[in-house]
Amino acid sequence: MYGTVEALIELLSIPSVSGDKENCGKALDYMLEKGEAFGFTCKKAVDNRVGIIEIGEGEETVGILTHVDVADPGNRRLWQCDPFVPVVVNGNIIARGTLAGKGPAIAALFAMKDVWNTYYHRGKSYGKRIQMIIGTGLEHDLSDVRSYLMDHKAPDYGFAPDGVFPICNVSKGTMNILVSFPVKKDVGCISDIKAGNCNQVVPEKCMITLDDDRKFAAAGKAVDSAYPEQGVNAIFKMAAALDSIIGNDRLVLRDDVVFQVIRKLRYGFDEFYGQRAGMPRSKGSFKNEASGNNIYVPTRIYIFKDRLYVNMNVRYSNDTDEKDIIEALEKYFEDDDMRIDNIDSAPGIFVSRNAPFVKAFGDAYEHVTETRNDFTLAQGPSYAQLMDNIVVWGPVLPGREDNRRQPDESISVGELTLIESIYCKALHTMAFTEDSFK
Repeated sequence: MYGTVEALIELLSIPSVSGDKENCGKALDYMLEKGEAFGFTCKKAVDNRVGIIEIGEGEETVGILTHVDVADPGNRRLWQCDPFVPVVVNGNIIARGTLAGKGPAIAALFAMKDVWNTYYHRGKSYGKRIQMIIGTGLEHDLSDVRSYLMDHKAPDYGFAPDGVFPICNVSKGTMNILVSFPVKKDVGCISDIKAGNCNQVVPEKCMITLDDDRKFAAAGKAVDSAYPEQGVNAIFKMAAALDSIIGNDRLVLRDDVVFQVIRKLRYGFDEFYGQRAGMPRSKGSFKNEASGNNIYVPTRIYIFKDRLYVNMNVRYSNDTDEKDIIEALEKYFEDDDMRIDNIDSAPGIFVSRNAPFVKAFGDAYEHVTETRNDFTLAQGPSYAQLMDNIVVWGPVLPGREDNRRQPDESISVGELTLIESIYCKALHTMAFTEDSFK
């Protein structure tokens, strides 16, 4: 029988790496076509970058904020399968996007289907509108849903399945700061450098090319940049390797801009919290909720038209001001002629534990899992950061390895079914009553 697993495998087979407009469009079309086949109202917005799937009617709208773009899979030799040819091994579905994006999106879609079946076959009357908003740019810059909100009303409350269970009512803010430095071709010996292909992932490989065309590589371990301590940053590995050079080659490197910058990146940020770089620190709590540490990770580096570009990925607590982060970064590189080229940011979230919709989510979690609900911190990014009254909820269950954006990213069939059941219970609670959950 065709169901959640089969639909997810079909969606995972579309290589919708963030930034690939064609394949992200195909993944979005897949979701909308599936919604239409279920009898839902479906439409596109923002130049076909955002999809909307709706059921029900009522004064209040429950929002589900999902995405179908995925992080670049990186070195495919580190996968036990092609990341876009899903396989099921010992009950685990392995493919890029199983946890980060597509898995929870499909689970939520089938939860909506169950609600619709209750309405259609059992004659229950809707008291709420349920609206799934599907983005195609979460792994890039959130600009798709940010643009959507300029012309469309946001849901009254809801969830984004881009974190962990139980409930993330607090989330860090996120920043991607693109900075650059002038490169002088007649000074130094490094003519090119390349590391990283996703703003949200610790780079697994750093390549340099010398002016005599020799090439060298440093290997790291790719992980979600929210958890850099679990990986190895290849930029830092390259900096350490170059820093160990002695003799005449050391003299040549001394004035090389690329070497100077990556050496400084390693010194200031290899302990993740930017303390040696003088970056702002979190106070540890915000409105009596844990806010976590501020994390600073260089995730991409490359040369383009005589400038060296570095992307700094930042996860910052609600008690930290973005302005202070920028000022500290400028001060750390004040002797290096650094230029800030682009800042893409989204604030953190804070939702009261006592909000009625939050209580409904907690009750659903306890009913399905038979375990106590609790509250935790989301690391970002998620579309919840762009709207009020949206929590981050799922998909990673307590006690399981969080391998989002890593090689062999996976979700078990049992986990997928459980996640669908949790969302289904919450939507059933809200859909057929006119009681307010604001």
